[in-house]
Amino acid sequence: MSIRQDRPVERVLTLWSVTEPTGNPQLTCRSVRVSPYLVTVPSASQKAGPTLATGDARARNAVFSGGSIWFAFASSHQSGAAVSAARWLQLDPSAGQSVQEGSFAVPDIHHCYPALVPDMHGNAALVVGRSGPAELVSLQLTARRAGDPPNELPPSRAVHEGTAVHDNPVRHGRNRWGLSHRGSRPLRRGHHLDLRRLSDLAEGLDHLRGRDPHLTVGALTPAPNPT
Repeated sequence: MSIRQDRPVERVLTLWSVTEPTGNPQLTCRSVRVSPYLVTVPSASQKAGPTLATGDARARNAVFSGGSIWFAFASSHQSGAAVSAARWLQLDPSAGQSVQEGSFAVPDIHHCYPALVPDMHGNAALVVGRSGPAELVSLQLTARRAGDPPNELPPSRAVHEGTAVHDNPVRHGRNRWGLSHRGSRPLRRGHHLDLRRLSDLAEGLDHLRGRDPHLTVGALTPAPNPT
Protein backbone atom coordinates (compact mmCIF):
# COMPACT_ATOMS: atom_id res chain seq x y z
CA MET A 1 0.00 0.00 0.00
CA SER A 2 1.10 3.56 -0.62
CA ILE A 3 -0.62 6.77 0.41
CA ARG A 4 -0.90 9.47 -2.24
CA GLN A 5 0.25 12.90 -1.14
CA ASP A 6 -0.12 14.95 -4.32
CA ARG A 7 -2.97 17.12 -2.97
CA PRO A 8 -3.95 18.39 0.51
CA VAL A 9 -7.07 16.19 0.43
CA GLU A 10 -6.84 12.78 -1.25
CA ARG A 11 -9.52 10.24 -2.13
CA VAL A 12 -7.34 7.50 -3.61
CA LEU A 13 -4.84 4.93 -2.30
CA THR A 14 -2.41 2.91 -4.42
CA LEU A 15 -2.61 -0.87 -4.13
CA TRP A 16 0.51 -2.74 -5.29
CA SER A 17 0.36 -6.41 -6.33
CA VAL A 18 2.96 -9.04 -7.18
CA THR A 19 1.93 -11.87 -9.52
CA GLU A 20 3.85 -15.12 -10.08
CA PRO A 21 6.36 -14.42 -7.29
CA THR A 22 8.14 -17.77 -7.83
CA GLY A 23 8.22 -17.61 -11.62
CA ASN A 24 8.27 -14.41 -13.64
CA PRO A 25 7.24 -11.83 -11.02
CA GLN A 26 5.31 -8.80 -12.18
CA LEU A 27 4.70 -5.71 -10.05
CA THR A 28 1.52 -3.81 -10.83
CA CYS A 29 -0.52 -1.11 -9.14
CA ARG A 30 -4.03 0.24 -9.25
CA SER A 31 -5.98 3.01 -7.58
CA VAL A 32 -8.54 2.36 -4.85
CA ARG A 33 -11.08 5.04 -3.99
CA VAL A 34 -11.68 5.70 -0.28
CA SER A 35 -13.29 8.43 1.79
CA PRO A 36 -11.39 11.75 1.64
CA TYR A 37 -8.39 12.03 3.94
CA LEU A 38 -6.06 14.91 4.79
CA VAL A 39 -2.42 14.44 3.86
CA THR A 40 -0.86 17.12 6.06
CA VAL A 41 -0.17 15.84 9.58
CA PRO A 42 0.19 18.59 12.22
CA SER A 43 2.84 18.39 14.90
CA ALA A 44 1.59 17.16 18.26
CA SER A 45 1.61 19.19 21.45
CA GLN A 46 2.63 17.73 24.81
CA LYS A 47 2.32 19.00 28.37
CA ALA A 48 5.07 21.50 29.27
CA GLY A 49 7.29 20.46 26.37
CA PRO A 50 8.19 21.08 22.74
CA THR A 51 5.99 19.82 19.92
CA LEU A 52 6.40 16.26 18.69
CA ALA A 53 7.10 15.30 15.08
CA THR A 54 4.26 13.07 13.92
CA GLY A 55 5.79 11.81 10.67
CA ASP A 56 3.76 11.88 7.49
CA ALA A 57 0.86 10.10 5.83
CA ARG A 58 2.40 6.78 4.91
CA ALA A 59 1.32 3.20 5.59
CA ARG A 60 3.94 2.06 8.11
CA ASN A 61 2.43 -1.40 8.51
CA ALA A 62 0.05 -3.54 6.47
CA VAL A 63 -1.20 -7.01 7.42
CA PHE A 64 -2.97 -9.47 5.10
CA SER A 65 -5.45 -11.60 7.03
CA GLY A 66 -8.71 -13.34 6.11
CA GLY A 67 -8.61 -12.07 2.55
CA SER A 68 -8.23 -8.42 3.60
CA ILE A 69 -5.37 -5.96 3.95
CA TRP A 70 -5.49 -4.05 7.23
CA PHE A 71 -3.38 -0.92 7.72
CA ALA A 72 -3.26 2.50 9.33
CA PHE A 73 -1.53 5.79 8.67
CA ALA A 74 -1.26 9.28 10.16
CA SER A 75 -3.65 11.92 8.95
CA SER A 76 -5.31 15.10 10.22
CA HIS A 77 -8.71 15.64 11.81
CA GLN A 78 -10.53 18.95 12.00
CA SER A 79 -12.92 19.37 14.93
CA GLY A 80 -12.02 22.78 16.25
CA ALA A 81 -8.23 22.96 16.07
CA ALA A 82 -6.58 20.52 13.64
CA VAL A 83 -5.03 17.51 15.36
CA SER A 84 -3.04 14.54 14.14
CA ALA A 85 -5.20 11.44 13.86
CA ALA A 86 -4.99 7.73 13.01
CA ARG A 87 -6.72 6.73 9.78
CA TRP A 88 -7.35 2.96 9.54
CA LEU A 89 -8.74 0.73 6.80
CA GLN A 90 -9.73 -2.82 5.95
CA LEU A 91 -9.27 -3.28 2.20
CA ASP A 92 -10.43 -6.07 -0.11
CA PRO A 93 -7.52 -6.44 -2.57
CA SER A 94 -9.46 -8.70 -4.95
CA ALA A 95 -12.34 -6.28 -5.37
CA GLY A 96 -10.09 -3.25 -5.07
CA GLN A 97 -12.35 -1.51 -2.59
CA SER A 98 -12.62 -0.57 1.06
CA VAL A 99 -14.50 -2.91 3.40
CA GLN A 100 -14.46 -0.45 6.28
CA GLU A 101 -12.45 2.58 7.31
CA GLY A 102 -12.36 5.12 10.08
CA SER A 103 -10.51 8.07 11.56
CA PHE A 104 -9.50 7.59 15.19
CA ALA A 105 -9.47 11.12 16.63
CA VAL A 106 -10.33 13.06 19.79
CA PRO A 107 -10.82 16.86 19.88
CA ASP A 108 -7.70 18.72 21.08
CA ILE A 109 -5.77 15.41 21.41
CA HIS A 110 -3.09 14.20 19.01
CA HIS A 111 -2.57 10.59 17.86
CA CYS A 112 0.60 9.57 16.04
CA TYR A 113 2.39 6.54 14.56
CA PRO A 114 -0.62 4.21 14.38
CA ALA A 115 -0.35 0.46 13.73
CA LEU A 116 -3.32 -1.80 13.03
CA VAL A 117 -3.12 -5.54 13.77
CA PRO A 118 -5.94 -7.97 12.83
CA ASP A 119 -6.35 -11.57 13.90
CA MET A 120 -7.62 -14.67 12.11
CA HIS A 121 -11.24 -13.99 13.17
CA GLY A 122 -11.55 -10.43 11.88
CA ASN A 123 -10.95 -8.75 15.24
CA ALA A 124 -8.42 -5.92 15.14
CA ALA A 125 -6.33 -3.83 17.55
CA LEU A 126 -4.88 -0.37 17.03
CA VAL A 127 -1.71 0.77 18.80
CA VAL A 128 -1.09 4.52 18.73
CA GLY A 129 0.75 7.33 20.52
CA ARG A 130 -1.33 10.01 22.24
CA SER A 131 -0.51 13.46 23.63
CA GLY A 132 -2.07 16.87 24.15
CA PRO A 133 -1.62 20.27 25.79
CA ALA A 134 -2.39 18.75 29.21
CA GLU A 135 -1.00 15.24 28.55
CA LEU A 136 2.45 13.73 28.35
CA VAL A 137 2.84 11.40 25.40
CA SER A 138 1.57 7.88 26.14
CA LEU A 139 1.14 4.57 24.34
CA GLN A 140 -2.52 3.68 23.79
CA LEU A 141 -4.42 0.60 22.65
CA THR A 142 -7.95 0.06 21.33
CA ALA A 143 -9.58 -2.98 19.75
CA ARG A 144 -12.74 -3.99 17.90
CA ARG A 145 -14.53 -7.31 17.43
CA ALA A 146 -15.47 -8.59 14.01
CA GLY A 147 -19.14 -8.24 14.91
CA ASP A 148 -18.91 -4.61 16.06
CA PRO A 149 -20.58 -1.91 13.94
CA PRO A 150 -18.34 -1.22 10.91
CA ASN A 151 -16.01 1.77 10.73
CA GLU A 152 -15.86 2.20 14.51
CA LEU A 153 -13.25 1.84 17.25
CA PRO A 154 -13.96 2.33 20.98
CA PRO A 155 -11.98 4.81 23.12
CA SER A 156 -8.40 3.76 23.76
CA ARG A 157 -6.80 2.62 27.02
CA ALA A 158 -3.29 3.44 28.15
CA VAL A 159 -0.68 0.71 27.81
CA HIS A 160 2.03 2.96 29.19
CA GLU A 161 1.43 6.45 30.59
CA GLY A 162 3.93 9.18 29.88
CA THR A 163 6.30 9.93 32.79
CA ALA A 164 8.36 12.83 31.43
CA VAL A 165 8.50 15.45 28.71
CA HIS A 166 9.93 14.03 25.49
CA ASP A 167 12.67 16.33 24.18
CA ASN A 168 15.09 14.28 22.11
CA PRO A 169 15.52 15.70 18.60
CA VAL A 170 16.96 13.29 16.08
CA ARG A 171 17.75 13.70 12.39
CA HIS A 172 16.88 17.16 11.01
CA GLY A 173 16.02 18.32 14.53
CA ARG A 174 12.72 16.43 14.63
CA ASN A 175 11.46 15.62 18.10
CA ARG A 176 10.08 12.25 17.06
CA TRP A 177 8.47 10.00 19.66
CA GLY A 178 8.14 6.27 19.20
CA LEU A 179 7.58 4.10 16.16
CA SER A 180 4.71 1.92 17.28
CA HIS A 181 4.65 0.07 13.97
CA ARG A 182 7.80 -1.80 15.02
CA GLY A 183 5.75 -3.64 17.61
CA SER A 184 2.99 -4.59 15.19
CA ARG A 185 4.77 -7.12 13.04
CA PRO A 186 3.55 -10.74 13.02
CA LEU A 187 5.18 -12.77 15.78
CA ARG A 188 6.61 -15.23 13.31
CA ARG A 189 5.93 -16.43 9.80
CA GLY A 190 2.85 -18.63 9.55
CA HIS A 191 1.56 -17.68 13.00
CA HIS A 192 -2.20 -17.00 13.01
CA LEU A 193 -2.81 -14.36 15.64
CA ASP A 194 -5.96 -14.76 17.75
CA LEU A 195 -6.73 -11.66 19.81
CA ARG A 196 -9.29 -13.65 21.82
CA ARG A 197 -6.61 -15.88 23.32
CA LEU A 198 -3.71 -14.10 25.00
CA SER A 199 -1.96 -17.46 25.41
CA ASP A 200 -1.32 -17.35 21.65
CA LEU A 201 1.04 -14.44 22.29
CA ALA A 202 3.18 -16.16 24.91
CA GLU A 203 5.83 -17.47 22.52
CA GLY A 204 6.28 -14.16 20.75
CA LEU A 205 6.30 -12.09 23.94
CA ASP A 206 8.94 -14.27 25.59
CA HIS A 207 11.08 -13.84 22.48
CA LEU A 208 10.63 -10.05 22.49
CA ARG A 209 11.36 -9.75 26.22
CA GLY A 210 14.65 -11.54 25.63
CA ARG A 211 15.59 -8.85 23.13
CA ASP A 212 14.29 -5.86 25.09
CA PRO A 213 14.05 -6.14 28.89
CA HIS A 214 12.24 -2.78 28.98
CA LEU A 215 9.38 -4.04 26.82
CA THR A 216 5.92 -2.96 28.02
CA VAL A 217 3.10 -5.39 27.30
CA GLY A 218 -0.57 -4.44 27.43
CA ALA A 219 -3.74 -6.44 26.99
CA LEU A 220 -7.23 -5.22 26.16
CA THR A 221 -10.34 -7.39 26.05
CA PRO A 222 -13.12 -5.81 23.96
CA ALA A 223 -16.54 -5.73 25.60
CA PRO A 224 -18.93 -8.49 24.47
CA ASN A 225 -21.23 -7.66 21.59
CA PRO A 226 -24.75 -6.62 22.69
CA THR A 227 -27.29 -9.42 22.50
